Amino acid sequence: MTKHRTDQTKKLLTIIISAVIAVAVMCAVESVLQPGYIWKSVIKITMFFGSVVLFYLIFKDEKIKGHFIIKNKKAFAVSSVIALLTIGVILGAYALIQDYVDSNQIQDSLLNKEKVSVDNFLYVALYISAVNSFLEEIFFRGLLFLQVKKLGYRQLAYHLSAICFAIYHIGIVTSWFNLWVFFLVIFLLYVAGVILNFAAEKCDSFLGSWVIHIAANIGINAIGCFVLGVF
Repeated sequence: MTKHRTDQTKKLLTIIISAVIAVAVMCAVESVLQPGYIWKSVIKITMFFGSVVLFYLIFKDEKIKGHFIIKNKKAFAVSSVIALLTIGVILGAYALIQDYVDSNQIQDSLLNKEKVSVDNFLYVALYISAVNSFLEEIFFRGLLFLQVKKLGYRQLAYHLSAICFAIYHIGIVTSWFNLWVFFLVIFLLYVAGVILNFAAEKCDSFLGSWVIHIAANIGINAIGCFVLGVF
């Protein structure tokens, strides 16, 4: 095995191990530990952003810096249009399945588990829309997808990123829906991960998927407003 191939393998294994550890920790945080939102955010920053920084410090791979640059402006414009449509799709989907959604359970989860209330909802919503989505995108798209793809494993990159993205959300949504809707939501999260990967691939930057993720969170936060009775 050549030195170049050995280095590629080391990078791939490092990314996979980082993915397993980070997703496992965040699932445990969501399902078992259930700290307040501030502590959860600190852990998420450590796991997601920390994994990216650690990868760079270990391998000094300058390619990862390129993920912060929009290389295809036309593709980014398309992602921006998709982002706007995403908000409408999420609100429309909620309107269709709201009879199968346990609003009381979501409200209880937000108030007691997440410590999110009417008083702090706006601040949390802004954080989720911008910062939280950034952390998830730089990890799932920047590291798990784009970086793995640049190592020469495009198909693996698509599945690894999308599967980890879906599993990561299990602890968050596990009590929100009945069993069948829950499995549907997890599948749709996988599909969403694939779509976000595609956007990142076309833009050759996680910024292309980030703008869509921001819009998705805005739509979800709008539902949260409805559930909590903010307006």
